[in-house]
Amino acid sequence: MTYELLRFVHLAGMGLIAGGLIGVFVGDVRARQVRDVVRFAEVVRAMAVFYDGVVVPGALLLAASGARTTGRHWASRSPWRSRSRDCCAT
Repeated sequence: MTYELLRFVHLAGMGLIAGGLIGVFVGDVRARQVRDVVRFAEVVRAMAVFYDGVVVPGALLLAASGARTTGRHWASRSPWRSRSRDCCAT
């Protein structure tokens, strides 16, 4: 994979996390306002869908793309292998 694709996937993961957490926050605010048990259950179910369906896949995308980007960047040059070489030169 190229750097641009990994960067896009990383940003998409961040967007999924942000959108999912906003949905969970809005659901939490709604859950605190309702007085009916049935509506409360609906809001809690929607919060679970946002968390399990949006936040967790976003976190997995973010972790996978970050690990892959780091692995590709440091694959041939390790900063702790040799202090005499410039570790950050491309």
